[in-house]
Amino acid sequence: MLEYLKYIRRSLHKIPELFHQEFLTQKFIISELESLKLKYKTIKTAVIVDILGFDTKTRLAFRADMDALPVTEQNDADYKSIHIGRMHACGHDGHMAMLMGVAKYFSNEKPPVNLRLIFQPAEESEGGAEMLIENGVLKDVDAIFGLHLSPEYPIGVIATDAGAIFAGVCDFHIIFEGKSGHCADYQRYIDSIKAGNEFYNRIYKLFNEKYQSKTVFHVGKITAGTASNIVADKAQYDCTFRFFDENIQEDFMMRLEEILIDVENLTGAIHRVIVENYYPPLINSIHIIQMLKNKFDIIQAQPKYTAEDFAYYLKKTSGAFAWLGIKDENHIAPLHNDKFDFDEKALLIGLNYYIKIAQNSLVQQ
Repeated sequence: MLEYLKYIRRSLHKIPELFHQEFLTQKFIISELESLKLKYKTIKTAVIVDILGFDTKTRLAFRADMDALPVTEQNDADYKSIHIGRMHACGHDGHMAMLMGVAKYFSNEKPPVNLRLIFQPAEESEGGAEMLIENGVLKDVDAIFGLHLSPEYPIGVIATDAGAIFAGVCDFHIIFEGKSGHCADYQRYIDSIKAGNEFYNRIYKLFNEKYQSKTVFHVGKITAGTASNIVADKAQYDCTFRFFDENIQEDFMMRLEEILIDVENLTGAIHRVIVENYYPPLINSIHIIQMLKNKFDIIQAQPKYTAEDFAYYLKKTSGAFAWLGIKDENHIAPLHNDKFDFDEKALLIGLNYYIKIAQNSLVQQ
């Protein structure tokens, strides 16, 4: 199986494609599935495989993401990306290889329960999970599982925990609109920068007093004005709020709007809030995690303030997402790095994890 995993991973590593453009990736996966004589269906660039088990009343799903990143690879390997400016720098090639390993294993051995293998596009940016859910990919699914390679944990380690292990993320723009004119007569105009700075000071004061524990608020970009002697008629503040409890996020956004209304009344600059994207926190099912801990040697994962769209699946059904360690002395580059690589022996651990979950039918215990 190791040679098969290496073949799949390296073949896919050569042809990285960005979100919703995974055409060659899909073609390769389909070719492999057909050689295994497994039935499949496609949803845009996704590939969905259903494998019939002995107990047809229970269905477990396993997901691998397919898309790559806009990164130019700096590794010198015979499986280096042939698509300049694109790279599997987040391990999705390894994720797909493990899922193809599951397909190969159960193409020869009927599983105890029904299995659904989900090759999902657009994890990195466009919320491919939502698209698949809308197209019924979770129909009749009792639990769903996923793994993500991690250079933060030693090779072969599986790390996860019950509850929220990835943050929810709300990225948004706040636009202040005033009235432009020469600064020599600034009293006659409405300064959008003044409004934005008032908001900036107030929102950070509120955050530090009320929300600093287990949340992150950050203004990462400010765009405003045209010249030093002109009152700015527009200012844009690009913000992110990261959280592990959606109730806290709702409360924060409500208080943010209260501040914006106060600033508008004070300065006269009107405001707009535009949400760019939203991810819920990834919350692992407590009972599923306990079952996994009874079967595997799992270490406790520390929650991260990054987003993971596997969270959308877990809002709809039970399941668990976990890290698979790949760190060794030769592979220390972080995720999304142009030198990211790993020893494929780690994929055997992930494959064994998936197979044992399927064989033990965890949701029935």
